Amino acid sequence: PGGGDDTNANDGKNQQADDVTVKGWGGTMLVPALLLDDGGRTLPPYLVCLGRDNKYYILPDTEVLAVDFDQPIDMLDSEAIDLLKGLRRPPWIAFSDDPPMYVESSTLPESASWALQIPDIDVPPAPPEVVAQQSRVQKLEAQIESSPIAQLENKKKVLKAFKFLRKVRQEKEKESREMAAEMSSYSSVTGTINGSSIVGGEKPSFLWSQFLNLTEVLNRYGFLEGTVVTPDLGRLGAEVKGDNELWVALVLLELDNLFWDQGLNPHHLAAVVGALVSYEPPPGSGEFPETLAISEEAADILDHLRVEVQAPLGMQQAAYKIGVGANLENYYVGLVEAWALGEDWMSLVESSGMQEGDLCNLLRRTLDVLRLIPRLPTLSRAFKRQARSAIKMVGRYPITDTVTYELQAEEIEEIEQEQEQDKDNIPRDGEGSQQQDEDDDDHLDERQA
Repeated sequence: PGGGDDTNANDGKNQQADDVTVKGWGGTMLVPALLLDDGGRTLPPYLVCLGRDNKYYILPDTEVLAVDFDQPIDMLDSEAIDLLKGLRRPPWIAFSDDPPMYVESSTLPESASWALQIPDIDVPPAPPEVVAQQSRVQKLEAQIESSPIAQLENKKKVLKAFKFLRKVRQEKEKESREMAAEMSSYSSVTGTINGSSIVGGEKPSFLWSQFLNLTEVLNRYGFLEGTVVTPDLGRLGAEVKGDNELWVALVLLELDNLFWDQGLNPHHLAAVVGALVSYEPPPGSGEFPETLAISEEAADILDHLRVEVQAPLGMQQAAYKIGVGANLENYYVGLVEAWALGEDWMSLVESSGMQEGDLCNLLRRTLDVLRLIPRLPTLSRAFKRQARSAIKMVGRYPITDTVTYELQAEEIEEIEQEQEQDKDNIPRDGEGSQQQDEDDDDHLDERQA
């Protein structure tokens, strides 16, 4: 009931007040509440609610977690207005002075009876990202409890000493990096990198600082040892193409591990690669229908990559002030997955609402990365076979044709050979199937180690 300045117009009429669940500070408190007023035409808009704890809440709609229209409470507008009179401060002033939420205990006797009528409200399930993070926290807590340090009586002192030593070590590493950068900048020796000279006495440029920071991150991930490319990870990073080669290489390595740990279907691989090459659509683009929703398996893989790969890499890049994005958008993932599963082209265009050229470019970018995987070093042979299967599933007309975008003859031959091997268990390139299985087992042992 109620609504800005027009609440008196409906005085005396029965209204059905909606039940809302108010999200408290930092999302840590959930309060079932009764909506009394929506703030009318005020800017910014606000809501006035009476909580089941008999407190007034004045807050924006962003602090409402759920609305229940199935359990309305009959209330007269005059009764709602009487409850609003219990506020000691005018709502618009309280909301302006105490963002994002103003809380005030009610002193009206009748408000307590209304608060008791507020039912429980079903809270929607947590998003997959939150569930994944909670699972990770639980695992870490279990590791902490099983740690020998947890059994010590003076564990707080031990942890405090460890944090102190870690801080000292980080400071020394920072001083070493700064000293190395200063020496390389002010040295009398002239260094030439890619045709650009750094002459002694000149201050380091922004690009040179970025280069040093990138080198440090690559060393931390094992793609470099000093300035030397490592034989496995370094060669992989050098062969990868993309806006952020390190990010793409780490994702492919993790997908290879997932393939051995729990299996990875070709259409799920295509969907994840689609998330790597796509970008968030502009505002107003709308949502895709449920028929193109992402599968549960692909969603789990994306959640795993966000927690295990994207978040740690983002922290490292932020620490070294590297502004290169690590893109993983799931807006178009269902679209790519549907096409890989054999969806008809015209049905896909009609369902997506995209221009045919935009849709074709998205799928061709996905296919570009898939075509790259079989030629990369370090990755397992079995994982490359899955990539070849995904290439054939995505590389259908009109994504590939004989004029604008064509698969190479050797790529088609490799795909057909892999399918024949899977079907008839024929040895490849003169190697026996037993030897190939042994190679894959060795690869799995190396990854587990």
